[in-house]
Amino acid sequence: MSKFSVQLSQAIKLSGKSKNQIIEESKINRSSFFQFLNGKRMPTKEHLAAILAALQLTPGEEEQLRKLYEIAEIGENIYESRVGCAEC
Repeated sequence: MSKFSVQLSQAIKLSGKSKNQIIEESKINRSSFFQFLNGKRMPTKEHLAAILAALQLTPGEEEQLRKLYEIAEIGENIYESRVGCAEC
């Protein structure tokens, strides 16, 4: 399971909402949603935005989840290289 999936699961727990509530509010297919949570599939950017809207996270929590999403999408090595290049 990716760090993104772990953090997403944690954010859902802390939100006080059930997984079913998040599924309903985000209008995401139930099967797809659970694949996101189990790390078997990554959400599209649109799905991520819908989940984040349903979760109503603080800006810091949302930023952390988006960062982990980006890392999961491109890989940790590439992400670290891009961060290093941006600092130059």
